[in-house]
Amino acid sequence: MQISLLPHQIIGVAWMYEQETSKRIGHYGGILADEMGLGKTVQMIATMMVNRPVEGKEKGTLIVCPVGLLDQWKSEIETKTTGLCKLYVHHGPNRTKSHRELHKYDVVLTTYSTLAMDLPPTAVLKAKDSPEDELENPHKCGPLLKAKWYRIVLDEAQIIRNRTTRTSSAAARLKSILRWCLTGTPIINSLSDAFSMMRVLRIRPWYEWQHFYQNIVKNEKSNPTLSGKRLQGVFKSCLLRRNKNSMLDGKRLIELPEKKVDTVVLDFCEEERAIYSMVEKKAQAVFNRFLRQGTVLKNYSHVFSLIMRLRQCACHPALIQEEYDEAVIEADDEERKTNEIERAQQLVSSDFVEQMKTRLLHTAQERMRQEQDSLDNQLDDDCPICFENIDDGVVTPCQHAYCRACALKLFDKPNDEHLRMSHDQRPCPSCRAPFLRELLFWRRAFEPTDADLEIHDTDDNIPVKGYQILEDRDDDLPVTKRSRPKSTTLPAWMRESSDSEEDEDEDEDEEEDSLSDFIVER
Repeated sequence: MQISLLPHQIIGVAWMYEQETSKRIGHYGGILADEMGLGKTVQMIATMMVNRPVEGKEKGTLIVCPVGLLDQWKSEIETKTTGLCKLYVHHGPNRTKSHRELHKYDVVLTTYSTLAMDLPPTAVLKAKDSPEDELENPHKCGPLLKAKWYRIVLDEAQIIRNRTTRTSSAAARLKSILRWCLTGTPIINSLSDAFSMMRVLRIRPWYEWQHFYQNIVKNEKSNPTLSGKRLQGVFKSCLLRRNKNSMLDGKRLIELPEKKVDTVVLDFCEEERAIYSMVEKKAQAVFNRFLRQGTVLKNYSHVFSLIMRLRQCACHPALIQEEYDEAVIEADDEERKTNEIERAQQLVSSDFVEQMKTRLLHTAQERMRQEQDSLDNQLDDDCPICFENIDDGVVTPCQHAYCRACALKLFDKPNDEHLRMSHDQRPCPSCRAPFLRELLFWRRAFEPTDADLEIHDTDDNIPVKGYQILEDRDDDLPVTKRSRPKSTTLPAWMRESSDSEEDEDEDEDEEEDSLSDFIVER
């Protein structure tokens, strides 16, 4: 390598080397959970150079990262290894379809979305809870899952925290000798987030969901301290975490100049207050809908987008004038719902409207009840076409829901001549019933309101994921991480970690890192 490592990075590389070569720990690899800015990427590259594979079939290192970090990884490897690695970026429409071609390279870079696409969408898993479950059609897998790797590295590994997603399932089925997860936030929502990493790392017996659930997740609400200590015990054998306040030889790992913060409070003028209140009210309405649907965690990026719009509006209303989000400012929302209901009654039937309302009401109630019972219980609301959370949902006359964009794409392709239907009809992907483009209806028009849920449920205040449904009032505060709606008491570890999720907004000297107990010293 062309650079000198910092002392804490040398210690990190030594620990990673021991994890890869020691037989006493029962697995090969682990979780590098250093705080952002301490050099996880550099430490991983150094470990790759220190422990290079012997010549053979399994010689490649697969690095999976978000698409935004693809170029950064490529640049870091090229500049720091001085041409010692034969590098290939497996991404885009022209990527190779041959797993044998991948074996020619020392390092292969790819993205989580590309990895997910290598898992057959129609493949049926015998179970979703073990990395050793077999696919019914393994020959239909993509090259990433067919190849045998020497080392796999999952950067920003918190992306796979939901064990039921296609991305998490694909990551668990990668074939490799050494396995690494890099993340600055190993726990985000609940202790169950750690299971997907245990499954990827093949850490016995914790990679079996039933064992992990019975010993850790099951008691998370009733005895959070016990569950937290058990998970810390598991982490001691496989996780290394340091933060910027960690000490080495009496000094901090990184000496930063003292941060100076000047707070200047500005008041809205009357016009600015009116605009902000309007945007805030619409944002709260969207957030409340996520609460009713039980999809707050699946839509956390959308929630951050709502908060960003509020911040932009606070800076200047012109910032949201041209690119405002439809989810934030929807003019005449109620009128649109009424028009959509009337259109469905005219084009299909009144029975269809009532059946859709009843179905979505029962679904919303079931989500709220299941999420009240367990943090890990979530009814999936995935689009059968793209396998992602339904975005701007539409429903067909046969009462199946899809993303609007996915449903409309069906009409961009020519109809199968073997199907007995007109040229302007397409078969429903779920039941093959024919439908027309004009018979796609906006799903939100049929979803229950707060009033509907209060009428049909004996418990008027069912908490959802630690929240309660808010009233849409003009005087409500914007929903942010720091002003969370009052709710049932969260576990102690969640109360601690929620204050440390945004490093930019917190004074690092005021409190200890919420995961400081997970630091492993060797």
